[in-house]
Amino acid sequence: RKGAIVSNALGDILDVGEEAGVRERLKGSVIEAVDLEGKYVFPGLVDAHAHLIMGGSFLSQLDLRDATSRADFIERVRDRAANLEPGAWLIGYGFDERKLGEMPNAGWISQATPDNPVLILRADGHRALVNFYLLAMAN
Repeated sequence: RKGAIVSNALGDILDVGEEAGVRERLKGSVIEAVDLEGKYVFPGLVDAHAHLIMGGSFLSQLDLRDATSRADFIERVRDRAANLEPGAWLIGYGFDERKLGEMPNAGWISQATPDNPVLILRADGHRALVNFYLLAMAN
């Protein structure tokens, strides 16, 4: 449809439509109208650093965000591993050593997962915990 984009001094789009109608709706605002010359305007996707793919993959992973002790952490890993075939990956996320009271290490999870590679990301995704099986695979 014929129209214009109206923006403020920062370049934020305030309204789109017939210029006269937009000016009426935004009466009193300092605005700039841009003639679209018959072209279309589509809203953009603003990524608020969401890591969409990673967030989606978490749905199938072991969630350790609310683990609060070594015993709780190990039990959750052991329970998940019990449902895996030997050699199948166990991937988890969300551990926080502040909630656990100490930094988890490979020894915690290796006893519970002797036949599976394990990779568990810290809550911020900037640190990873792996078991001895995976370390041996990496040589």
